[in-house]
Amino acid sequence: MPCYHLDTCYLISYLDNDPKSVEDKDFNRKARSTINRLLAQKSEVEISEIAVGEFLGVAIRDGYDDSMVMDFYHHLQQKHFKIRHVEDAELFSQLALEIRRADAWIESNDVLIIAHSMATANCSNLLTFDTNLIQSQGVTRIKNQHKPSFVIADDTR
Repeated sequence: MPCYHLDTCYLISYLDNDPKSVEDKDFNRKARSTINRLLAQKSEVEISEIAVGEFLGVAIRDGYDDSMVMDFYHHLQQKHFKIRHVEDAELFSQLALEIRRADAWIESNDVLIIAHSMATANCSNLLTFDTNLIQSQGVTRIKNQHKPSFVIADDTR
């Protein structure tokens, strides 16, 4: 069964119970719709250990309400989400290096999250709202070389 990985921004949009801007409300609505559909289909929804660390750092830095972190914990307890650890460290490292070289402007955490998702054998999608990742020609080139069926997008359709 294919799995779907969540980027940090997608996870935050899903968990945010009080989005401030119209754009944040749109992201929130789309993330909730997509993830709830995947959960209803019994799809695997996973978060890399890198995205988990970034999520906790952002929650602390930006002063998110504790309920967001508790909601995340609840989803883990209910087995809605699974934290995925790196399975193939050699492939992960190779992909991270190639992605970094292909697009030096991508943030380091994003490089690692993309590499982690691509190195996960059954991962078919990385869900993100980051258009820089979605539209990156360098990432697309690496993806096409290593895992052509892999999709980086804001939806599964």
